[in-house]
Amino acid sequence: MALEPRHTVAFFLGLLLARSCCHAELVSTTAELLRAFSDATVDTVLLSDSLTINGSVWGAGAVQLDRSLTVSASPERIAARTYVLLDFNNLGMLFTVAPGKRILFVGLELVNHFDALGPNFRPLRQSVGGWLVVEDCIQRRRGGLPYAAALVNMLAAIRPANMRDAPQTDRLVSNLSFASTRSPAAPLIYSEAISMFDHASVVPTDSKLAFQGLYYGGYTAHTVRSYYVADHFVQQACLDQLPGSDCVALLLQQLDAQEAAAQRPQPALGASRGTPVSTIVIASVVPAVAVLAGAGVAAAVLLARRRRRGAKYHTNGQGKQLAPSHSSEADLEAGKAAAANTSCVFLGLDELLKPPEWSQDAADQEIAAQVAEAGEGSARRQGQAPAGVSELRAAKAGSAAVGLDASRRTGGRQASLLPAALSTADDLLNSTVDGSLAAVGGTGEAAVAAVERPPDMLAELDEMSKRLRDGIRDKALALEGIVGSGSFGTVYKDAAQNIY
Repeated sequence: MALEPRHTVAFFLGLLLARSCCHAELVSTTAELLRAFSDATVDTVLLSDSLTINGSVWGAGAVQLDRSLTVSASPERIAARTYVLLDFNNLGMLFTVAPGKRILFVGLELVNHFDALGPNFRPLRQSVGGWLVVEDCIQRRRGGLPYAAALVNMLAAIRPANMRDAPQTDRLVSNLSFASTRSPAAPLIYSEAISMFDHASVVPTDSKLAFQGLYYGGYTAHTVRSYYVADHFVQQACLDQLPGSDCVALLLQQLDAQEAAAQRPQPALGASRGTPVSTIVIASVVPAVAVLAGAGVAAAVLLARRRRRGAKYHTNGQGKQLAPSHSSEADLEAGKAAAANTSCVFLGLDELLKPPEWSQDAADQEIAAQVAEAGEGSARRQGQAPAGVSELRAAKAGSAAVGLDASRRTGGRQASLLPAALSTADDLLNSTVDGSLAAVGGTGEAAVAAVERPPDMLAELDEMSKRLRDGIRDKALALEGIVGSGSFGTVYKDAAQNIY
């Protein structure tokens, strides 16, 4: 709602007061305001523009007002029906009023002057018997109770004893609009407000914080033709669980935190620094490229190592390098030849080559070659064998014969994984020593002659190999193919007793 016509009288009265006063002083800073409050000859202070009181300039002490003082908007602002903003900056005990004296505020938008809850005027120190009068002003809170709750509190306030002939005249209004120096370009609009047409109460003395030097209350507060508004309101959910004072305190804390976050300086974005988006892209792409490059280098090193290892192992029997071929069949044949020439010793293959295949003939040939080499060396050393060896061979010959007979009675098959003649380390030693004695002659030939054995060492070792295979009842691992390969080698599929 706009200001009603009846308010015009109050504006002209304020204008007349400002013009007729002989001791009025126009102020625009905190220092000038402090000087006017302290000057006993000044009874009217005029404000033309918004003013926020600076606590460091005002100082710690409260100005003692032994006279009545009026703080008003300038006559020009009153004529234009524009409220002048006066922000007390939540400062306490700036001045005090002597008993029987009053301080009057006219045509101002007062803010940050209330306690969190209640009518206490924080800038006014405890003033027993003094008066605080607010006429034609806007009283604004940053955060407060919902209007309905605030209105209940206002109507419940007890009027002074000499003013009880009239009730509290407070009511809820809608669509309040007014002009203020806070918003020169456009009028301020509030969807709801409380009209305090005539509200009076005695603010009780408050000395509960006297130990901190805080004294409030003791004066009579009278509000005339003014409006009460709030910028933020506490939620009903909070009021359902906590006292209203706690909810308002929490709301003010949240507002302070939001304002502090909004006032934090943001880093300037220069042309050399680029935009935030480019910074994010660079920070994301560079590590990814570095990781991919490192992975590529590692893969190249591993591949080179595998190729060198394959070139080392894939040679023919004379140590010559196998010629590379672009045909997969040629690669397979080369792999088979390389596997056969290495006597079934698997040293790793490339993916395109077949794994080496185990065969009985190849195994027999390898054993025969090894035995032939061992027999030649043994024959050269036979004439120099210590005498103790002969007695040991003779003593072990009997047990070797018994083991061989037991193996024949069972058809060369044993329940255990080893043949009977080779079930222990002693039997293996007996069999080996006896075979050597039979081949070259020597002490213990009578005992060994009773045992049927091949005529030479090569035949005997071949017989032992056959008995060993018959006792195990299995063949060596048969490699079937390549399962997979990686940086650590190649995995092959094999079978043992048809079990993969």
